[in-house]
Amino acid sequence: MRLTVITGIYGMNFQHMPELGWRFGCPMVLLAMLLAALGVLWFFRRKGWVGRDPGANPPPRDTMRAP
Repeated sequence: MRLTVITGIYGMNFQHMPELGWRFGCPMVLLAMLLAALGVLWFFRRKGWVGRDPGANPPPRDTMRAP
């Protein structure tokens, strides 16, 4: 969602955005988008939602059910 908000704002083609006149305006926005994507990826990996080997740690069995 973070990247969608950033690209949504910059995709509106405003004429009076201060960053458009800056020398490093576009690279700074691209850097912010990269950092946002890496932050989300880091969060997902920390939670174990991305990058986990499925065979390494199988989920625990439900011990309340009969086999």
